[in-house]
Amino acid sequence: GAQRGVLLLDEDGDLTVVAESIASEKHTELGLRESLNDSRRVPSAIINFVKSTGETMVIDDAAEDLRFGIAEASNGTMMRSVLCLPVRKGNRSIAIVYLENNLASHAFTKNHVRVLEALAAQAAIALENARFYQALEREIVTRKEVERELRNNQRLLDSIVDAAPAAIYIKDLDGAYLLANRWFEDYSGMDRSLMLGQRDRDIFPAEAVELFRVNDAQVIESGEALSVEEDLEFPDGQHTFL
Repeated sequence: GAQRGVLLLDEDGDLTVVAESIASEKHTELGLRESLNDSRRVPSAIINFVKSTGETMVIDDAAEDLRFGIAEASNGTMMRSVLCLPVRKGNRSIAIVYLENNLASHAFTKNHVRVLEALAAQAAIALENARFYQALEREIVTRKEVERELRNNQRLLDSIVDAAPAAIYIKDLDGAYLLANRWFEDYSGMDRSLMLGQRDRDIFPAEAVELFRVNDAQVIESGEALSVEEDLEFPDGQHTFL
């Protein structure tokens, strides 16, 4: 069996060491963030070979197998047995498991390999699900931050618009009111919270609705600002708007 194991995750094509377990110390270190190039926990030559080939690598005796020149382990002891296998999802490797035994040669049998490859197939599903939920959580956090920023901007816009010494409103292209300031609310005599989503025909008399329709259509068609006077009857009398 293994004395030490290391898990590497593929993150946008780069392998990152994320966990290490040492059996003799009964210790597992999680939350690591070491790039393969900077880490001394695993022999990069073997890891890169498994990454590029997508095949499981078993070294029965590193002292005699000189293909990768890795006789010395990361802790300074002489390396003996190595098992390195990809965790695959479809045709791509999403992680690599590295196992090491520095006491005995031929520590990893064919049966070990079969069992670990079966476990790796299950682990691939778990890893992909974990990544999906992590991405979903990040999206939710980002969306909440955006919504909070939009609310802050809306409050700022409302305060600026309300402070203006004139009636101000905003309508969408279908004529529905999206915003109305305090002055416009006072003139119309209608609570602006009830006004939002309403159209001119729901608020004003027919002659005013037709006037607004003509002016709005001209602005939409030309795509340019229009300066006109609009005379409207409100509960407190007639008002002229520019």
